[in-house]
Formats: sequence, C-alpha cells, structure tokens
Amino acid sequence: EVVWYANKFAASLAKGERVVLSLCDLGREATVWLNGKQVDARENAMGSFLVDVTDTVKRVGTNNLVIRAGAGAAVARTGLSVRPTVLIADLVATTDLEAGNMQVAVALNNAGEAAEVTLLAELTAMDTGKVLTRVPVKVQAAAGESVHNVALAVNDYISWDYDNPYLYNITVTATVADAVDA
Repeated sequence: EVVWYANKFAASLAKGERVVLSLCDLGREATVWLNGKQVDARENAMGSFLVDVTDTVKRVGTNNLVIRAGAGAAVARTGLSVRPTVLIADLVATTDLEAGNMQVAVALNNAGEAAEVTLLAELTAMDTGKVLTRVPVKVQAAAGESVHNVALAVNDYISWDYDNPYLYNITVTATVADAVDA
C-alpha cells in the first residue's frame, strides 16, 4: 500500500537562490527526505504542495531524494526548481454567477522581508485562447505566508457543468523587482 521513490540528482546552484521541491498527489500519507534529512511529512498529501529545501539541498554535487507515499502516488511529477524569494504557494478561484465575476485568492510565501509584489491575474477562454480580462494588483507580502484577493470581472460568464468543464484558464504571476513566479 506504499510506494518508495528514490532519485539521485546533481546540482549546480548559485548561493542565495531559493530551492523548492514541487510534490503532487502523494496519497493519504507521505514523508519526504532530502540528503537523509526529513523535509516534509503530512497526512492527506493529495493535490500539489511545495516544500522549501533551500537549507537542505547540496548546492554543488549529488543530492539524494527519497519519498514514501501512498500507492498510486504521482511521484513522477516531482520537480525541483529554483524560485524567487516570494513565490505563489497556492491559488483558489471562486465565482459569483449573479455578479459575473471571479475572485482569485493567491497565497504567497515570502522567505525574505516584507516586499511589494505585483500580482497579474489573467483569465483566458480555453476554446479560443482569447484573453478575457487581465488585472494587475499591487500588494504587500509580509514575511512568511499571506493571502491576497484579485477580482476578475467577466462579461458573458459561462458556468461550469459536466458537459463543458474546461472553460477558462487562470494564470497568475507574482513579480518582485525583476524576479517572477507563475
């Protein structure tokens, strides 16, 4: 009922870069080790989540990643990436059909000091690729976790249903100075 995944990878990372492990759908329980140190353990590890491994990864040389996850886990979708100090940890979109708008709650993770961040939310029709709306918002991202809302007005909004589930694509980018996370 469990899957063990191990991978050795070489790294060549500049000092000061934030390093994040992206994990997805690891099952009911998951434990993650990097270079022999446990970096994450959680119950209900469904969905995507990020683990900051900046202090654990060997910046030069070989790293050893081990994951213990539930059967059927999507360990092949695991990725390691260099990210800016402020990154998008999660986003949730909700709709108000009567008002014809969409609210996007963007969770930011800031590993540094408080910073001004420009969030750019873009809503695209999946069938045509046409950008329906684009909204920039400047927010203050405190150190640690913070959540910020972006309102998107949508003319002629079409409601999701089982026959037509793929209607819109939401892209959000967070920019701090020259560093961008999407």
